[in-house]
Amino acid sequence: MRKLLFTIEGRIPRRQYWLAILIYFGVAVAAALVVRLLNSLFTGTVGENGAVTVTGIAALPYILLSLGYTILSIWSGICVNAKRCHDRNRSGWFQLIVLIPVIGQLWYMIESGFLRGTRGPNPFGPDPLDVVTAATPLTVSA
Repeated sequence: MRKLLFTIEGRIPRRQYWLAILIYFGVAVAAALVVRLLNSLFTGTVGENGAVTVTGIAALPYILLSLGYTILSIWSGICVNAKRCHDRNRSGWFQLIVLIPVIGQLWYMIESGFLRGTRGPNPFGPDPLDVVTAATPLTVSA
């Protein structure tokens, strides 16, 4: 699991990409449940708009949870998306196409979530769907 979520090297097929998306969803739900638990332990003041405000030392668990969740989510997202780009024989930088409004996001979603990766080995490693070559590391001869 650590290799799937926190390393940039290699390639992953669509199935592992969607598995990572499900893991992100599960972690987000778990984080929301922890926030609800924290709300019951550290009561704050409720504003006119219904927002709960926690101040002082009681805000520390919220800050730590938010910071940890944000850092791990960003790094893991970069890693998983880079490996998916590698499977499509593209640099990990290709994921920046999502910065182009609408078209870039749609293009990336189709490329990463629905199109098969490069058949056979590519510069980023062996085909993860080819059982024989996926077990053998890619070597480059001079």
